[in-house]
Amino acid sequence: MMILLKNIILEREPLYGIAKWVTRFESSLLGLSQDQLVHVNDDRIGRTLDVIFDSDRGSMITEIAKRTMKNFGIGTDEFHNDSTTITFTSSYEDAEGSDKGGKQSAKITYGHNKDHRPDLKQLLWTMTVSADHSVSVHYTALDGNTQDSETHKDTWNFIRELCGIPDFLYVADSKLCSRDNMRYIDENHGRFITVLPATRSEVSWFHDYIADHEI
Repeated sequence: MMILLKNIILEREPLYGIAKWVTRFESSLLGLSQDQLVHVNDDRIGRTLDVIFDSDRGSMITEIAKRTMKNFGIGTDEFHNDSTTITFTSSYEDAEGSDKGGKQSAKITYGHNKDHRPDLKQLLWTMTVSADHSVSVHYTALDGNTQDSETHKDTWNFIRELCGIPDFLYVADSKLCSRDNMRYIDENHGRFITVLPATRSEVSWFHDYIADHEI
């Protein structure tokens, strides 16, 4: 698993390229002996991914993020969130969001496609990074028809658990700007910065105000 983690940080090779990638390093830097390098292959890595899927990934990701922030002194006062869609060009009929090995899997389906391909299926991918050095602290893959606005409560709760306190600044785009989301963060003693959608009445009020007043 550490090989996968180091590869994601350094190169992000496809699975079939990792076996060749590890040969470029002194084996001890990867936590392996020289003899073990020859046993790194895409089949073994695939089995490792199966084990990771069956594990408590949430706790594992939290622990990795905590140790990274502690060991490298990453600031926890501000975090930035965004989302995108991952587009698929095949039918993926088996990826219907069913229970797999006791865990709920994400559904590859149609939704608001940010690649402007409404004819293709997708997943929604969200990521949150620290303002300090842009270190990824949280990510998740969700059903392709998930609305961005539905993701913020769970993300904010995760970061609160990660930091141990709610008093960090959470920065996100206009999908955060719903009464439900903003009220939830405020009532839990959090802080946020977001963008008001142009359809909100406050925007037209502000435009009228600055037209008639000196700023």
